[in-house]
Amino acid sequence: KAARVVQAIEEWAVEYTRSRSGSTPCGPVVPQAQVGAVRGGIPWRPNRSAPYCALYVDVRTRPEDNVDAIINSLRGAVDAAGVGAEVELVMSKSGAVGAGVEPLVASVRQAHELVRGEVPPAAAEQAVVSMWRDTNVFNRAGIPAIDFGPGRGNADVQGRGYLDVGSLVDAAKMYALVALKVSGSIT
Repeated sequence: KAARVVQAIEEWAVEYTRSRSGSTPCGPVVPQAQVGAVRGGIPWRPNRSAPYCALYVDVRTRPEDNVDAIINSLRGAVDAAGVGAEVELVMSKSGAVGAGVEPLVASVRQAHELVRGEVPPAAAEQAVVSMWRDTNVFNRAGIPAIDFGPGRGNADVQGRGYLDVGSLVDAAKMYALVALKVSGSIT
């Protein structure tokens, strides 16, 4: 039964990602959904039929998404598998679009130009833009926050990300300049 539900979720996830992908000023957003964990059966008695099975699904959302509508859509896909499974929300962490972040963005651009001698990239990689960020907590509370940091190599390819010391040193310099600029210590 679980295999049928997993298949239904995976098929739903393909359409979910396709229908919600798009562009933002920060770069491409491609919200993903997948079965992330399976728990069930009796490991020390594999000859027994499993009395239960729990599937844990990770569904990434955009700030403007209606979580209840997404749950109902997923529930419909699971119901269509015809095994009598239930869908229950365990955790939800909504994204946010930063408001009033323009002074921070300008400070980061200026610091990047001073340290690196060039303007920063116009957009981040899909893998970076499409994931939940800690800045969401601040932006949802009305505190302007942005993400900026040293490059990580090719973050879109698992195992290809890296951080070189020079980038870390440059980032530290840029963070210091941004802090001084935002605090009014320098112009």
